[in-house]
Order: sequence, then C-alpha cells, then structure tokens
Amino acid sequence: MPAPILVALCNLIGLGIVYPFLPFQALALGAAPLQVSLLLVTDTAVILVLAPFWGRLSDQLGLRRQPGAALRGARLRRHQQCGDPGDPGACR
Repeated sequence: MPAPILVALCNLIGLGIVYPFLPFQALALGAAPLQVSLLLVTDTAVILVLAPFWGRLSDQLGLRRQPGAALRGARLRRHQQCGDPGDPGACR
C-alpha cells in the first residue's frame, strides 16, 4: 500500500505547494499574465485528458504496477519542464 500513498503524496505536493507559488514565480521571471494562465490551464487539461488512460492502464496492469508507471511519468514530465538535471540553474 505505500506506493499508492506515495503517488497521492506527489500529486498533493504539486497541487498544494507548486500551484499556489507558480504564478508569482513565473511573473517574477518575466512571464506575461496570459502565459501564466496558459501554463496552469495546460497542465490541468493534460491531467484531465490522461486520467482515463491511467485508469485503463491500472485495470490492465493491476494496482501494484501502475503507481510505479505514474511515478516514472511524473519524473519524465519534471525532466521535460526543467531541462537538464545536471544544470545547476534548472528548476530552482
């Protein structure tokens, strides 16, 4: 049972910590208000569109293997957003 709890914790951290501060950080980095809005809407829309896919994948693979796939997908998404993890200036 710890894997589903870990996945839920990662999602709650994203929603509870990153989302409230993201507009302020993006505006401080010079993003236009429209860009900030599109960033938040796009992320939420992708989650909404992919939720049925993750549900079907969970039904096919079982509840033990799907959280690992979800965590790998979250890591890939973070890598795409932040760029090179070896770059000291990426995603501060």
